[in-house]
Amino acid sequence: VDDATSTLSPLYNYQKKEADFSYVGLDTDLGSGWRVSNKVGTYLYDNDSYQPPTAGTKTLRTNIGGTYQLNYYRAWFDHLNLSHEDDHGTFKTGGWGEYVRNDRFQFLLDYTRGGVLDYNPATTSEAVGTLAATTYLMKNYMRTAQAFAEYEWRPFQALAINGGVRYAHFRRDIEAPVNQTTRLRYF
Repeated sequence: VDDATSTLSPLYNYQKKEADFSYVGLDTDLGSGWRVSNKVGTYLYDNDSYQPPTAGTKTLRTNIGGTYQLNYYRAWFDHLNLSHEDDHGTFKTGGWGEYVRNDRFQFLLDYTRGGVLDYNPATTSEAVGTLAATTYLMKNYMRTAQAFAEYEWRPFQALAINGGVRYAHFRRDIEAPVNQTTRLRYF
């Protein structure tokens, strides 16, 4: 139904999703039993959604209202491994790091008035209107770092003894003028 007055119209019900993944890798023999492998890259997820509308908005109950939401994240990573093979075993060490920024929001819209933000101007100032028409508005930042070292000792051909250590760190920060879970508004 391509009728702009119908809540079934595809003008209001659609999504645009994109994803990508790319990296540059190095894998080389350094000589004397040493090898290095490193991968540096990025990946993306982008979901823009115009959600199914409903009849009635905050402004006027006969208008067609809906939501626009975004879930977008871009991640960057580096994965490094170094190893050394000798007559007694294999030493391995390396690290992994990743940084992610995730933008998420959902706004209430009035499709009848051209998709403007849906807040009642009679009761809400324009400055607060954006947040009044916001279901959630957040930015997440995630940082991950890991490092390891291990040695596989082979005293006999049929026996291997492996030991090592690992360090892991994860930090997540959130900026949320309107939090998705609590719905608390800071304005």
